[in-house]
Amino acid sequence: MAPGGENRPVPCGFCYQGVGSMANFTEQAIIDTFEEMLSEMPFDRITVTALARRCGISPNTFYYHFDDIYDLLDHWLLQKREFFKKSAAAMPFRKDWMKYVLTTCRDRKELVYHLMGSLSRERIEQFFFGSAENIVLELIRKEAEGTDIPEDRIRTVSQFVCYSTLGFLLRFLWLRMRVDIDREVDSIYGLMEKSLESMLRK
Repeated sequence: MAPGGENRPVPCGFCYQGVGSMANFTEQAIIDTFEEMLSEMPFDRITVTALARRCGISPNTFYYHFDDIYDLLDHWLLQKREFFKKSAAAMPFRKDWMKYVLTTCRDRKELVYHLMGSLSRERIEQFFFGSAENIVLELIRKEAEGTDIPEDRIRTVSQFVCYSTLGFLLRFLWLRMRVDIDREVDSIYGLMEKSLESMLRK
């Protein structure tokens, strides 16, 4: 792709730390504008033309950074995956992290359902499972520190926790988030902790 488009400045107000160049700044501005629009309308109604207009760039500038709107979606999802991965590393207890994830989803409820209503269930589940596998594996490895539990056992336990957690998350979404987050998470994680202690014993 050849660079092109007008040289108009990108609007301010995009809270992005550590931008190393104008190209990086513009790319992040496009991603942030996409998130803003996703809060207002379903994904399948967002067009490159409308996004470029709101962002203050030309369509050619958009295509310099992204192949198409689905490529932009993949970049946005990757950022969200990294965000939740970092938040998991900062929280010592899985239960607190799960409450944080669910509360974050509820705070951005319109965005979540605008996305879910436009994508196939297969793609949604692929994102959730792909995001959670490495996060959960690192959490279980921390639980197993100081033990001689083999790696294959740790991975098996991680898969169990991952599938249980994601099943709970999908149920939360399908119930339109109309649940008591603290009570539901405390209940399921109380059972999961007992199972985890047993599975991590030799």
